[in-house]
This record gives sequence, structure tokens and C-alpha cells, in this order.
Amino acid sequence: MNRLSRTKTAVSVGARVFAVLALAFSAWSTALAQDAGWFAAPIVWKKYGITSQGVTAEFPKFPTADVEISPCERLQAEHYFAYADQAVYRLTIFSRLKDLNTRGCTRVSYFGERSLRVRLQELYNGQPVVKGEAKVGDKVLPAYEFTVNNTIYRIIDDVKKGKWIEMSVYYRVADNSAVSRFFDSLALTADNSAIEIKGGWSRTRGDDPVSDPLPETPEPASGSTDAEDGVNNYRLIYKPKARYTDAARNGNVQGTVRVKVVLLHNGGIGDVTVVKGLSRGLTEQAVKAARRLVFLPKVRGGKTVSVMVTVEYSFNIY
Repeated sequence: MNRLSRTKTAVSVGARVFAVLALAFSAWSTALAQDAGWFAAPIVWKKYGITSQGVTAEFPKFPTADVEISPCERLQAEHYFAYADQAVYRLTIFSRLKDLNTRGCTRVSYFGERSLRVRLQELYNGQPVVKGEAKVGDKVLPAYEFTVNNTIYRIIDDVKKGKWIEMSVYYRVADNSAVSRFFDSLALTADNSAIEIKGGWSRTRGDDPVSDPLPETPEPASGSTDAEDGVNNYRLIYKPKARYTDAARNGNVQGTVRVKVVLLHNGGIGDVTVVKGLSRGLTEQAVKAARRLVFLPKVRGGKTVSVMVTVEYSFNIY
């Protein structure tokens, strides 16, 4: 083989190697971007809808969702959460349950104005709350607005139509314009232009960027305030319940699943690592719930930091 042929061969091999490396880098970059999108998202306010309830509102990100049922109170609570810029935006629709088995309840409370009064007293530490009015779309409805423990509430009374809507913003430093945008976006009419939430996003996502040093030393999932000056511990806002699987119930599987969760500095949920699991799908249900924890990040020296916490989910058959 002459020198020219060897040179052409070397160039050809080099080009192929470069192409393979470029392809690998492209795949790595795409995976990284997808991974970042899994943990974080830009703040873009959009209109979202809950068609089943005829409710729309704006959120800064696609929200997570959870449902709680209280048979003895004949009450259902549909929760929707989104994190943005050291604040959590929450919308909860409390509605009347129908045709629900209340066997086992020592006392049954029926949905109505009393249910709302009990909820207001619960939020406002038993103190009376002044009723006002709020414009919701083209309607004017009774409303309550107050601030407790760095949380701003606006509650819309639509009990005559079988529900009330609780909007709340949990914050470090309140952004009044964002709070007003969230509260004022509520409408009690179906809107085809709204993005349907359905089951919600499967993981709490923080703000861009997601890069951060390793989380601090593991600590219990208490969310209490650090005694150290200049430190505000993370604040746990909501812990979704893990669902019991039929397979576990049929197999009489009970116990506790323990997981370690990274609460990212950007407000998102990072890695979830199983420490102690259970069979028949219960471990998977615990991980699924842990990915939707809602919190305000820990702050140290004026900057948010990531922490690792231990979270437990108990499964018992009564």
C-alpha cells in the first residue's frame, strides 16, 4: 500500500471514529436534556384544566396531582401543586362524595357549609375568618382570604354547587404579582384551550437549572427550622399517600417501606433510593408517592441547597 492509500485509509478511519463519538455525544446530550427535563422545568405560566370539575387555573408548570377521600366526612379533596421560584402553588377542590360506603364510621358528617366552616377553623387556628367576595370568571362568589405561617389562602365558597376551591401559595418571600396571577386566573367554567391535568405530572419538578453539589448529610423528614443562624430548613408542604395494591391486600402483606429522597435545591425531587422494601407492588407505590413530595428547599447563607431525607410509608390492613 503506498503512502497516499495509507493516508486516505487513516483519514477514513478517523472520520468514522469521529462520527461514532459525535453520535455518542449527541445521545448523551439528549439523555442529559431529558433527565434535566425530568427533574426541572422552566417557569412558564399556562392555563390548566380539571374538566371533571369544570375548573381552570394558571400554574407556572404542569402540576402534580393527588386525591384524598374522607368517607366519614363524605368529602373528596383533589390536590394540584407546582413549584416555582421558592414558592409552591396549590389548588385543592373539595367536593361532595356520593354513593360511598360509610360502614365503620362512628359518625358521618355530610358535605355542606359546616364542612367549610370546620376547614376554615382548622386553617385559621380556630379564629373567626371574615367573609368577603371574589370575582371568579364572570361570577362573584363568597370568598375568604388570609395569611397564616407564610402561606396565603384564598378560598372560594361554591358549596351550593357541591364544592369549594382552596388556592394557597407557600413562600419564602412572597411575589405579590405571581400570587395575584394565580388567584385571579381561577375560572369555574370549562375551557377547551386549557391543558388537561388528568393524573398530573409524575414527579415534582424544580426550576432550571438542576445542577447542584451533592446533597447535605441525611436528616429526618421533619422540615423543622435549623437553630443555626442564616439557615431555614426545608419545609414539607405535602406528602402523598402510597396506595395499597390489591395483590398486597390479597396476600396480607403489611409493613413499612423506607426510602431516601433527595430534595433538590431547585424545588424538585431528585433520586429516590429504597432502603427497606415490601413485596406485591408496595415498594413501587411508595417510590411513586415519594417522587411527588412537595416542599420548599432548605436555605443556607441566602442560597437554596439540596438535602437527603428519609421517608417512610406504612401499609396496614385494618
